[in-house]
Amino acid sequence: MIVDEGHYGVAVSFDLFEGGRTRAKIAQADSLAREASLSVQSLRDAVEREILDASSALSAARDSSRHLADLLRREHAALADFLLALAGFDRGGGYRSLGFANVFEYLQRELGLSRGAAHYRKVAARLVDRFPEVVEPLRDGRLCLSSILELAKVITEANRHEVLPRFFHRSREEAK
Repeated sequence: MIVDEGHYGVAVSFDLFEGGRTRAKIAQADSLAREASLSVQSLRDAVEREILDASSALSAARDSSRHLADLLRREHAALADFLLALAGFDRGGGYRSLGFANVFEYLQRELGLSRGAAHYRKVAARLVDRFPEVVEPLRDGRLCLSSILELAKVITEANRHEVLPRFFHRSREEAK
């Protein structure tokens, strides 16, 4: 026991570094801390890459969506223009000058349309010819080609303003 100015205490003596093992443990702890720091940084980098990839994918998807919407607008416009031209061709009998008995035969044999596609376009062209107000809803996509068959069955001069809007954004089945 050691007495120092009125204090009692116990003096303990031991090798602080236990033959270097403590230094190794400290070095190992430092190494683990550096690895953890690197792991955290790697994780941050990976998350940032994923965010950038997701952002790029979202941007690409939005660009594709805008492109598709533009193509669809052009498709609707082209269909409306085709039907207007076909209506004039049908009305003028242009198919007869080419040796066809009717516009349906012309559409099938000359333009290579299937029976169904030829029928839809013939009916639509005649409807456009009778009711010019059908063109703009076709052009802007409110009216689809498939619903034209049902519309043609019910539209008249008297009901045209009430009936036409009922067919907007409807498929043929929904229009029945």
